[in-house]
Amino acid sequence: MTRFSLELDENNTRPIVVVHGGLQALIDPGAEIPICTLSESVIISRFNATKALNESVEINGIGGNAEGMIYILDRFVLGKLVFPELKVFVPKRHTISQHFIIPASMLAGLTYEIDDPNHRLNITVPEGETLERKTSVF
Repeated sequence: MTRFSLELDENNTRPIVVVHGGLQALIDPGAEIPICTLSESVIISRFNATKALNESVEINGIGGNAEGMIYILDRFVLGKLVFPELKVFVPKRHTISQHFIIPASMLAGLTYEIDDPNHRLNITVPEGETLERKTSVF
C-alpha cells in the first residue's frame, strides 16, 4: 500500500492541485474525460504530445458543447501516480482557468479524500493496484 498527499490551492474553494511544475489541475468528480487547456505548442513541447486524430471532435460538457482535438500526452504525473499515454481533450475555446480537468474516474480503484480544512488531497493506492495507471475514456 502506498499513501501520499498533494497540497490543494487554499485560495480556491474547488479541489485544485499543482502538477508538472506549476500547472493547475482541478479534480472533478463529475467529469468524464481529461481536459487540457494549454496551447498546442506547450502540450507538444512539455508533454511530448501527439494528435490522436487529425480532425476535431465535439464533446458535451464544460458549460455546453465544445469543439477541440484529442491529444496523447506521453506521460502525465499526479503526485506518485503516472499515466502513460494519457488521452486528453483540448478545446479550441474555453473559459476554464485551470490547465487541466482531471476526472475522479482516473483514480478508480484508489481511495482518495479531499481534506478541505487542511488543504490536502490524500490518495491511498491499495495492495494489488499500481502507481502506473491506465485510462480508457476515449
